Amino acid sequence: MTDSGDSPKMLNIQDDAGLPPGGI
Repeated sequence: MTDSGDSPKMLNIQDDAGLPPGGI
């Protein structure tokens, strides 16, 4: 979520993986 400027994409990936928000 704070790695690259791809916040929306990262969130999408996390949601798809079923992981909690802000996990990474």
